[in-house]
Amino acid sequence: MKYIKKLFNRFLNEESKNKIRNKCSRLFWQIDKIIVYREYLKAVKYILKKYVLHYQKQDYDYRYGGFLNAIKEEFIRCSVMHEKFEVRDKKMQECIDYTINNGTDVYCGSLNDVQIYSEEDVKYDKENGLIYGIYGGKRLYFSKATKDLKQAYQELNGLAAEQSEHSPHRYLTEEFNVGPDDIVFDVGCADGNFSLSVVDKAKEIYLFEIEEQWMKPLQLTFAPYKDKVHIIKKCVTKQSDNFSVSIDEFCEKNKIDRIGLLKMDVEGYEKSVLSGAERMLQEKRIDKIAVCTYHRLNDEQELGAMLSDYTKETAEGYMLGALLCDIWDIKPPYFTKGLMRARLTTK
Repeated sequence: MKYIKKLFNRFLNEESKNKIRNKCSRLFWQIDKIIVYREYLKAVKYILKKYVLHYQKQDYDYRYGGFLNAIKEEFIRCSVMHEKFEVRDKKMQECIDYTINNGTDVYCGSLNDVQIYSEEDVKYDKENGLIYGIYGGKRLYFSKATKDLKQAYQELNGLAAEQSEHSPHRYLTEEFNVGPDDIVFDVGCADGNFSLSVVDKAKEIYLFEIEEQWMKPLQLTFAPYKDKVHIIKKCVTKQSDNFSVSIDEFCEKNKIDRIGLLKMDVEGYEKSVLSGAERMLQEKRIDKIAVCTYHRLNDEQELGAMLSDYTKETAEGYMLGALLCDIWDIKPPYFTKGLMRARLTTK
């Protein structure tokens, strides 16, 4: 690719080069991106290989299989340490200090000391071949990816810590909650822990999840609530097809007039979900929205702009959103709000 660029610059005049640049700008941008990334990896591999390969306390996956992740984590930590960027408040400064002193953690250490469940709260269901945990007094089944009780215990505590009082990922508060008349849309429900926590409060719940690994666990978890919980094996996007559905079309087809709470955690595709709910939003037929804002560094601003008719607040503290970006997309401020809660101003 470098030789192609050399030939391009040597044998074409400026007018011809400008025509080709305009016509193939996106292709050149992709080529440059690949070149920069490869050269960056070569340089970092040379600089950091002693640090990574000789750090004997780490396991094989870290030193070899996790090599690129180790580079990214060090890159973020060094950037946070040396670059100047706007610090929004005391909570962000606490995250900066934690990252510099302890390394990268998407929650910046805010959940480290939260332990809610004990090892006695996880069991193996021999009949169904899956492990479950007692989450809020109810059975929550894990997928087959959860191999043993120790892993299940850690995951159960992780889910609980994520929704604890001071978590930057907390969906609900006492003031922002589910009511008895609410129809809940849980978009990107995964194991369904959020819906399980509100199943006794809500009128009806729709679980949207495309991953096959979650189908059996969800069916087992919500077996006692078949009358009010519906599992939809589809992605929620801005359009509908065999694998996807938009909120607007789903509501029209199922004669759903109003959504009490729309919860979204879809790994950076939250904008697409809201784009597919354009009619419901315009007609003010979604009362409350809880949406994750840490998958992309600009999500808080961009998703907030799409919810101009809503009164908005963010969850406490910050998350290290940069840790979820590709290395070439990492930029200040590195730390993002984890979740936005939006309430319809007027119905």
